[in-house]
Amino acid sequence: MEDSGCVFCDIVHKRADSYLIIQNEDTTTFLDSSPIAEGHMLVVPNKHVITMDQLNDRKAANELMQSIIGAAHLLVKAGVCPDYSILQDNGEHAEQDIKHVHFHIIPRHANDHVQFNLQTNSNAQQEEMMRNIYNKLKITNGGL
Repeated sequence: MEDSGCVFCDIVHKRADSYLIIQNEDTTTFLDSSPIAEGHMLVVPNKHVITMDQLNDRKAANELMQSIIGAAHLLVKAGVCPDYSILQDNGEHAEQDIKHVHFHIIPRHANDHVQFNLQTNSNAQQEEMMRNIYNKLKITNGGL
């Protein structure tokens, strides 16, 4: 399945130019055209899936994880970076910019000035809130 208006589908099907690094039956890895750092890569499933919770194909999901690990390994082995961050957003409120599942693998170096300022939500960490969320998840999962 693909979305004809999706830039990642266009890259997967080679209708758009990219710096393709690795492609297999289930995933495609390429350099991000708006990199945060040199070597910033994206790993996408070849099927058009908008968010992770919609990825129902176990084989494709496993291959996606293997491709993420492989891309990270490649960055380190090639000497592009010693460390890396992996980021992934799902949906509008998570600031997902392109509506196709994608993982950013961002090379990291000492003093690279890349910052992710995630603040702890003091309300969410309160014991009562933690217990309520835990119970919702436990019930939904059929008990743990």
